[in-house]
Amino acid sequence: MHAQPVDPRDIEWEVDRPAYRVYFWQQIDGLQDAGWASEEWQLDGSDVHEVLAWAEKDQAHRAYTLYVCCTREGRPGLIRLCGTDPTTGD
Repeated sequence: MHAQPVDPRDIEWEVDRPAYRVYFWQQIDGLQDAGWASEEWQLDGSDVHEVLAWAEKDQAHRAYTLYVCCTREGRPGLIRLCGTDPTTGD
């Protein structure tokens, strides 16, 4: 990790209450070499701490990936905040 000071005036826009996506992951049939299934949720009107607390309360204790929803050039997308996607090998 590299940390450096920044000039806050270089930002052109900001979203105060973004939407988040949480993908809960579970291996199909519980086998090591099996594929993965995900259960996806969108959370609106929360801050990241509330979303993390919600995801941590998962009754099945599944691994999860947390994203913030965004739009770039009119196209929807996701920015990963934490966790990994086991289908990508990250």
